[in-house]
Amino acid sequence: MPLCHGNADLPTLHNHFVTNFSVFIALSLPKHSNTPSIGPRPVPASVVLGAQWGDEGKGKAIDQLAADSTWAVRFQGGNNAGHTIVLGDTTLKLHQIPSGVTSPNCNLVLGDGMVVDPWVLEEELDRWYSLTNERPEGERLFISERASVILPFHTMYDSADKIVGTTGRGIGPAYRDRIERVGIRFVDIPYFLDDDAKVEEAVSRMNKQLDSVGVSDRVEKEGLVSHLRWILER
Repeated sequence: MPLCHGNADLPTLHNHFVTNFSVFIALSLPKHSNTPSIGPRPVPASVVLGAQWGDEGKGKAIDQLAADSTWAVRFQGGNNAGHTIVLGDTTLKLHQIPSGVTSPNCNLVLGDGMVVDPWVLEEELDRWYSLTNERPEGERLFISERASVILPFHTMYDSADKIVGTTGRGIGPAYRDRIERVGIRFVDIPYFLDDDAKVEEAVSRMNKQLDSVGVSDRVEKEGLVSHLRWILER
């Protein structure tokens, strides 16, 4: 899964992740000249935000905007979101891939503020490939290296913690770890794989958190390393 880094011009590919992604790029940049204006200055991007509790049709709006845009970027959230794509007689439900994927000339970014479940993303990409024969990863789908990783630990914890009442997909615990600055971002993975002490510290912290919600299953060091290697290889 590629990512890129660079400044306000087109980002250059670097390994698998996007670094220092300019906010002017990390939004949907219109290709045409008839962009909306505020006073004498053109608006460089179209931002779609929900003002209610979801299900407002944001995905449909983005799908239409993406046809005339260079980039479609999700700046936050995880796989609790969802948008339905209809291709001919086939209906595809996506949770992480931006809805702009249906526009072949629109590049897609999972941005810094997201929490990404790599396994769910892999499943979505496989389903997209089976329908379209396209593999957007590495070509026009990029992940910010500063996005946080949802690990199996997060879903284990989330499924057991009934106080908050989240979706059970690990999104809340992943954001908690991000806020506490103990979560693993994509950029952190190589450092964890090169430092046993960091892995052991993470495993100890995760197991203590599982204990706090009465989960007897354990996070094993070998399992965490295996998961991180799998992500890095993708």
